[in-house]
Amino acid sequence: MAEHLVGVHAVEEWLVADPARIEALLVEPGASPRTMKLIDLARRAGIPVRTVPSPAMAKIAGPRNSQGVAAEVKPFPYLTSEGLERIVAAVATPLILAVDGVTDPQNLGAILRSAAFFGVDAVVLPQDRSAPISPVVERTAAGGVARVPIHQAGSFVNCIDQLKATGLRCVVSVVGGSRPVDQGAMRGPSVLVVGSEGQGVRPSVRKLADDRVMLPAGKLESLNVATFTGIFLYEAVRQRGLGSEGTAEQEATNSP
Repeated sequence: MAEHLVGVHAVEEWLVADPARIEALLVEPGASPRTMKLIDLARRAGIPVRTVPSPAMAKIAGPRNSQGVAAEVKPFPYLTSEGLERIVAAVATPLILAVDGVTDPQNLGAILRSAAFFGVDAVVLPQDRSAPISPVVERTAAGGVARVPIHQAGSFVNCIDQLKATGLRCVVSVVGGSRPVDQGAMRGPSVLVVGSEGQGVRPSVRKLADDRVMLPAGKLESLNVATFTGIFLYEAVRQRGLGSEGTAEQEATNSP
């Protein structure tokens, strides 16, 4: 059974970033100007375009709003271990995000959108204890999944350890961590690790931490992991001295 990606923005991002993943573009009759743009992009890439009646599109989309657009896609192209190594070697100051134990697809999608927005070089997910990259994750990420390489590690602990061996500093978010997130050292090559709201980062990963950071609590003891990850990444980017103008412009461009 073919896998479908649904929604204008999610489909558009793949047409721009990697059209080879899309096997066919599906559109409802009476295409809008934005859908016509997708049709043009697909035809330029040699991707077949098929008109699908609205009832059939609704069946493909299920509970999601298709916006009159869907795509038949190949399975998600996870980054290989070798590909991750090449990225780390090629970037002067790599910033890697490792996400441990986030099983809610909407939370994962929001995390990946933040990762793309803040220019993370790659994301690492465990094969176990994680939501896979699915149409729900991709739709929630609003195109972010197409913009950041994602590696699914057979051994999450070994992957973090290997990243450390290449010179990356491991900064782990922990409830009651050693110091506030804005005092964590993330200016140099770093792998930032976040965990689930229930279990947090697994103990075997915490042992690898060069720094353990937390967000000082206000009236609540914890914050949604996707929201915290956005703050975590912002702080890393701020320490690296990147200006806000580029990110503001990117947000305007990426808005649905």
